[in-house]
Amino acid sequence: MQRIGQHSTARLDYSLESWLSERDTKEIFSSEYWNNESIEASKSFNVRKGFDSLESDSHFKNLLKTFREVSDECSLDWKNKSILSLGSGICWLESWFFKDKDFGFLNALDFSRHRIFDLAPITLAEYGIPADKVRLIHGSFLDLKLPDRSQDVVLMAQAFHHCDEPVRLLKEVDRVLKPEGLVIVLGEHYFSKTQILVKTFKHFAKYFLNYRNYRGAHSVFPQYKSLFPPCAVKGDHHYSITDYHYMFDRQGFAHQRFAWPHMGLQGFKLERKIRPI
Repeated sequence: MQRIGQHSTARLDYSLESWLSERDTKEIFSSEYWNNESIEASKSFNVRKGFDSLESDSHFKNLLKTFREVSDECSLDWKNKSILSLGSGICWLESWFFKDKDFGFLNALDFSRHRIFDLAPITLAEYGIPADKVRLIHGSFLDLKLPDRSQDVVLMAQAFHHCDEPVRLLKEVDRVLKPEGLVIVLGEHYFSKTQILVKTFKHFAKYFLNYRNYRGAHSVFPQYKSLFPPCAVKGDHHYSITDYHYMFDRQGFAHQRFAWPHMGLQGFKLERKIRPI
């Protein structure tokens, strides 16, 4: 573990830690895309250009709305809570959500070094998040260098579907979660029945016409991942409701599902079925 220390005055002395070497970072699925600063420069997340583009981004507004709805639905009290945010990026969701809340401490982790070390401090400072209540971590979802049973809430916003080993991720989350802790999963892809039917129809058409030797790589009856294949560049994975249920259940989590079809988003609240002693 490399202690980066406190940052410049422009970043208001936020605590930074690196849990990943450059070599480790390159080995993470899709990390090449998310660590490419030239690709990121034109995005609304580039807060060096200001915050107007970010604050007007409809996707950002929708994700914030889903977080607020889940928090309210679950009657979450954030006071004195230890929060671990995985895939936090530039911390725009955390900044907007917690700016008017009394929370305990936030560990924000991402494998994009420039997002978490360069852009996240600017964002947190813009919205008045105290530097002594945050630690910014360049690290892997699958190797959380945190004590067992240390976190009250684990947040994964647009993060779970980016992990190439979701069951292993849930096992690591289970390890660091307190006995009565909660996991909030947001920003997962939602596909309507119509979208699924259209994809299924296209699959059968390609299969029976053997479009570009389609039969060579596909079975007659398609799996969900065949209808909605992962993106090798960005690392997006798409899961069916059955997939989510299997993964959560396998790790001993009961789950409550939330869906926002008009946004194309869904999320989950996870609680252990049996609390550890």
